[in-house]
Amino acid sequence: MLEKERLRSSQMSGERKEGAPDSVAEDKYYPMAPEQWRGGLLDLREYHVIKFGRVLQSLFYLLKYDREMICEPDTNKLDFKLAKRQIHGELFRRMGEFTPFGPKDDEFKEYQKLSFLKRNLEGIDEEKVEEYSVVLVKLLRWLNYAIELTCDDVVDRRD
Repeated sequence: MLEKERLRSSQMSGERKEGAPDSVAEDKYYPMAPEQWRGGLLDLREYHVIKFGRVLQSLFYLLKYDREMICEPDTNKLDFKLAKRQIHGELFRRMGEFTPFGPKDDEFKEYQKLSFLKRNLEGIDEEKVEEYSVVLVKLLRWLNYAIELTCDDVVDRRD
């Protein structure tokens, strides 16, 4: 958290640190602070059933979790009992380290690709999610923003 503040203040004063973002879009993006989400996500583990499971599913896929870790065997249907076991320190670490910028050299499975994630989140009504859970709507907004920034970055690098 302090490092982000130092980076912001150095950018405002005109200094550039090694590894500091170069574009305007990168200046507007700050990695998700896991501390903000820890309490709300840990509370979700107490649920027995969850609405809008595709939000959680897309979060896991974006952070490169395998389908077998969160879905029913041989399907793409979220198994909330499996998924809530994954809500712990590793998830929060991956959330904090995620960045939408730069080339991704890893191998991606079909369900971890941006086009799949976009389709998975299509049609989810943000207002209904907000009525159900503040944490899930914040995750939904962040996911949409992260996917949009990643797509824009890919297009910019291609040009």
